[in-house]
Amino acid sequence: MSRPAQRAGAIVVETEEQWMGRLFNWLGRQPRRCGCALALALACLASTVAAAPPAGYDLVWSDEFDGDEIDPRNWTRFRDDNGFQAGFDRTDATSIGNGQLTIAAYSDLRGLHYTGSLITRERESFHYGYFETRIRFRGEAGLNQAFWVQSPTMPIVNGNVPGYPDIYGTEIDVVEHRAYDGSSAYIGDVASHGLHWDGYAADHKSSGGLSPAIFGDLNNSWHTYALEWTPAGYKYFVDGVLTRNTTVAVSARDHHVILSNAIFPAGNWTPGPPPGGYGPLEDGTYGMDVDYVRVYANPQYEVTRADQIVSLNFVGNGAGANQVASAYGVSDESSVTDGWLNLNTSVGVVGGVFAQDDLTYSDGRRSPVDVSVNLPYATEQFSDQANGTPMKMGLVDYVSSPNSVEVTLTELDHAYESGYKVIAYLTGYAPNTGASISAGATTYYFQTPDPATSDLLQTTDTDPLDGIPEANFAVFGTDFDPLFDSSLTLTLDTLDFVGGHAPALGGLQIVPAKRLFGDFNRDGLITALDIDLLTGGLGRSNPEFNLNNFTDAVVDDEDRRLWLNYAAGTTFGDANLDGTVDQADLQILADHLQGFAHGWAGADFNGDNVTDQADLDVAEANWDPSGPLTFEEAALAVGLTLLGDFNHDGQVDGADLLKWQRDGLGTGKLGAWQASYGVSAAAHNATSVPEPASLAAIALLSVGTLLYCKLPTRQPRM
Repeated sequence: MSRPAQRAGAIVVETEEQWMGRLFNWLGRQPRRCGCALALALACLASTVAAAPPAGYDLVWSDEFDGDEIDPRNWTRFRDDNGFQAGFDRTDATSIGNGQLTIAAYSDLRGLHYTGSLITRERESFHYGYFETRIRFRGEAGLNQAFWVQSPTMPIVNGNVPGYPDIYGTEIDVVEHRAYDGSSAYIGDVASHGLHWDGYAADHKSSGGLSPAIFGDLNNSWHTYALEWTPAGYKYFVDGVLTRNTTVAVSARDHHVILSNAIFPAGNWTPGPPPGGYGPLEDGTYGMDVDYVRVYANPQYEVTRADQIVSLNFVGNGAGANQVASAYGVSDESSVTDGWLNLNTSVGVVGGVFAQDDLTYSDGRRSPVDVSVNLPYATEQFSDQANGTPMKMGLVDYVSSPNSVEVTLTELDHAYESGYKVIAYLTGYAPNTGASISAGATTYYFQTPDPATSDLLQTTDTDPLDGIPEANFAVFGTDFDPLFDSSLTLTLDTLDFVGGHAPALGGLQIVPAKRLFGDFNRDGLITALDIDLLTGGLGRSNPEFNLNNFTDAVVDDEDRRLWLNYAAGTTFGDANLDGTVDQADLQILADHLQGFAHGWAGADFNGDNVTDQADLDVAEANWDPSGPLTFEEAALAVGLTLLGDFNHDGQVDGADLLKWQRDGLGTGKLGAWQASYGVSAAAHNATSVPEPASLAAIALLSVGTLLYCKLPTRQPRM
């Protein structure tokens, strides 16, 4: 929408943004008492306007905090380690209830202060978009409460080259809220919209802006805060009103979402914590409440996994004959990709080293990745006499040289926080009798196809003595089991140079890894093998398995429950992980009863390395009542004759009946005990169920005795 504005007798159309900017400036020049009525009216208007993303944006991720616990698929614990904190991060400071997330600030009797923070690191990252939240700040002196997004490489001090926020990213403060500034002046009615880049050390740079004080008091009241981040810049919003627009330090990197309730010491930013602290946790006086966090994407700016591939083609001396100008490759193992970068490394550097920095992603953005290529020969390294791929020759390895062709990639960890895989495309003058391509500790062996073929054949051969296969590409790392090295060197070597049939490295691709929550063995699947790995980490401090690290620091059964609920979509007792505990699971338990080390797939639900009555109890506790059979009926149907072993001693006898009576286990359990009386765990798989007729007499006699006779009690000694 636009509004007409008077300028020197002429009508000039100005945008809504320009009009609001003039209004804000005018309000800022007025005495506070003169503008209060208009400010109040605007505040009321803003609070009633439902914030919404701009046209063209679709919701791609959100957390509405409607459950009763923090969703481990979305968040992990964030410790602010930039040295500003005057408090300690505590797991009990974050909680969910009444449809909102609460991050508390509290103090103990010793005068120590505590708080918490959450981040989507290792869960979700976002590239451009519209980020929105609704927050009620409950601020006090010393609290810096924020909703912000940050690149994982922005804080790095060593390794980043200053002046490249597009490559290394930024800290974008959608909103920072302080009740008091460093001079103890009240500023709870404004929001800070900051930007930081080039790390937090000597090269640190920042740009800030404050919202106008037209929204009423932002402290102790609900407001929406949003950021629109595009390749053109950043726009900040409060209650749907544009409050800052800047093109400074525009990042082109993935960013994580962060919710933080930091406690700062006294300085020019805050006056530090109040003398009396923030009160105990149970008072819940200070902190921040979050109604939701939502992220929207615009297809016009969306960055996909394919957009973040770096594709290099080593170009020969020909006049572009071997340049890759169209889709080519196996970056997804089944599809082709565009965006190849043709590098002519032969110009003026034969016998030396060629290097190029900031290789571009396939969508044209600069990446942090650098490449260097050694050229050990004083002869031509390239040729258009390619064999095997459309990439022509590339970097040739001659056996006559003591050195091998090496391509070194650096800053890979800066470009691919979640890991990566590297695809090496292989070719040669003609079919060679054998060559190898190495990266790290892995070496693959190959020979180029004969006759030449455009079909892409992968080598996975790691043994040169078992017959070297024809191949024209090799892959280091996988989608779900990626590499994390900061640098990687690919080495091409000739095993047997015959008649000029030299191998060559035609090109390579660097492909970002995929994320799958709970896939601990990195096979791209959620299976019992994953929970077995998690179970093996019980009692340890392992960040990978500690899914509820916002609650504790140790791997425990709560992490197993979270894996079952959020990764597998099921619960304890579901041996086949099909989403329900039913007769099929009891059949698995019966087949493995008293067996050792069968893992979750063998119905060892409690992780004690044996399948026994305790696991049966777990299945019973989570039995699906909507099925055709009751738990007891299904258990007896699959021959689980230890169903009545209530004291878990491996035998069904009178001691179990005594426990049944004392613990009040219910009449439904009595039939189970009756049906399995006299069976021991050792004999379970070798004996049949005892005759019901003989058991009936025992059961009736025992039950009658227990129900109508009192057991003798020992009198206390006098």
